[in-house]
Amino acid sequence: MFIARIRPFLQLCRFHRPIGIWLLMLPCWWGVALASPPFHISDLILFLIGAAAMRAAGCVVNDLTDQKFDQAVERTRSRPLVTKEISQGQAILCFLCLCLIGLLVFSFLTFPAKTVSLVAFCLLLIYPWMKRITYWPQLVLGFAFNSGVLIAWANGGKSLNDFLPWLFFSVGILWTLLYDTVYAFQDIQDDLKIGVKSTATLFQDTPKYLPYICLASIMIALVGVGVFKGWSLYYFILIGCVIFYEFYLLKKWDPNSPVSSLKCFKSNQWIGLLLFLALLEWKRPLGVFESPPFGFNTNIEVSACYGRFNGKYLLLQRSELVRQPHVWGVPGGKVEKGETHFWAAVREFSEETQIALKPENLVFFKTFYIKDPYCDFVFHAYIYDFAIEPKVIITKREHQAFAWKTFEEVLNLPLIWGEDVVFKILHKPKKN
Repeated sequence: MFIARIRPFLQLCRFHRPIGIWLLMLPCWWGVALASPPFHISDLILFLIGAAAMRAAGCVVNDLTDQKFDQAVERTRSRPLVTKEISQGQAILCFLCLCLIGLLVFSFLTFPAKTVSLVAFCLLLIYPWMKRITYWPQLVLGFAFNSGVLIAWANGGKSLNDFLPWLFFSVGILWTLLYDTVYAFQDIQDDLKIGVKSTATLFQDTPKYLPYICLASIMIALVGVGVFKGWSLYYFILIGCVIFYEFYLLKKWDPNSPVSSLKCFKSNQWIGLLLFLALLEWKRPLGVFESPPFGFNTNIEVSACYGRFNGKYLLLQRSELVRQPHVWGVPGGKVEKGETHFWAAVREFSEETQIALKPENLVFFKTFYIKDPYCDFVFHAYIYDFAIEPKVIITKREHQAFAWKTFEEVLNLPLIWGEDVVFKILHKPKKN
């Protein structure tokens, strides 16, 4: 009896058709893969829960908005709001409950990720109205469904000024235009009768034109970024599988068959999953090296100063507004044009702690060659020993706390990527 009571709500939320969850979740997973390492399975689970709740909420909003349309379309006449199995009030209550689940996921996000997710939520609310005013509702859906790339990227502590998440956000939009145009051909005859607009009705005479254009654009973007970034052979093999499989699906698709349209649409979950696996494989060999590794190529230099007092190191905790939030590291930053790495270390230490170092006491330790998840860069490490404990004043925008820690205590902190390796080398016993 309980199952019978909740079945209409499960149908309202489309939990019996999980393809929508996949299509909303996978772009989030792309963002997680792009932003890693570190790679945490909990991130995937968090976005799975969020996608399930928000996709269901979107379905409720869609059905509340489209009741009159749904009555006139054969495929949607059995939806619970149309058949009166669920009242509008019950549907609204269901929507609010789903939003509470979404709010729980929202609470785990960083501030930049929360900002993007609010925009995505607004797009979710307006999407059902788009089919009344434009032939491109699939484009709005693309913005909403693929915001997860930006949310996951920002949640991983990465800056949205980077082109990488925006490129894959754009790839996702093209992908959504492709598969949702195919999906819309299921109802094209009914949509033409009742005046519903879509890319399917816009391209009814050339049904495969837009999907093929999208696929070609996706191929150029994915191959181009792989070449530009120097990603691994495995990435290109999997991207080849993505392009070939999507081409095969479109080749086999019969726009005049609702069954064929649905089958092609559903198969796109494997496209998204293959792309996720490709992004897991793009990682270059990462590490902190004491000599330039093979393929190391960069013009980026970073200087940092390991300030010590009484056997303890000064560490700063990064704020949530910067890349890699909440982790700890020593004062440092990029060497500016025309600046030596020595004076960059002096300047960065002063800017981040308000402590003026005496240049004659600054000791060069070692130059490292770092291949981190984002780029290659040369890292110059300096050491400065304080005779008395200095007063530290941090800028709240970049850092939220500071602490003096012993070497053993440092290794127990969540550190900025590669910092633990440098500290271990710094404390490696010297050979006689």
